[in-house]
Amino acid sequence: MTFYRIDTELKEDIALDDVGSIGRLREYGEQLAELIDWKAIPEGTDETFRVRGDRTLFPQYAKETI
Repeated sequence: MTFYRIDTELKEDIALDDVGSIGRLREYGEQLAELIDWKAIPEGTDETFRVRGDRTLFPQYAKETI
């Protein structure tokens, strides 16, 4: 089974209960979505976000957006 880890590194701290930052979080999410090869994920061919034995930590997957 192939697993993927898709994370973004925010340039600012946003509290989990900060509803006033929803617009900013959406921007981050949309920009992260643009970095993903959506066709390659179900095909199992994406290597950018693919989990491997030596790549399991957040810093190895986090992509900076904005």
